[in-house]
Amino acid sequence: DDFVGLQCSLEYVRLLLVFHDPELARILQQHSVTPELFATPWLFTLLARGHSLPVVYSLWDSLVLHLATPRSAAAGAPPAAEPSAPGHAAAEAAAATAPAAGAGA
Repeated sequence: DDFVGLQCSLEYVRLLLVFHDPELARILQQHSVTPELFATPWLFTLLARGHSLPVVYSLWDSLVLHLATPRSAAAGAPPAAEPSAPGHAAAEAAAATAPAAGAGA
């Protein structure tokens, strides 16, 4: 509805920038450069825009492993294993969480 998820993600990008590099955040704000201008393509493509596939696979693996580890640790499961090959962890995680065919949307 009105891209609420995207708006929340862009605010999160802004807060991360303020936290990790306040000087850069201040300069961008002074020049009216908002996360919408630079982060929207990253968020729409899950960081795939403008990078080679090996870099994208590495980013996706890191993202999937980072997101999976707290849930696994909270449930008492051992930490996620390292993927056997670049790119496979992201594909396996996407397949495991995809809704079944014919499931309601």
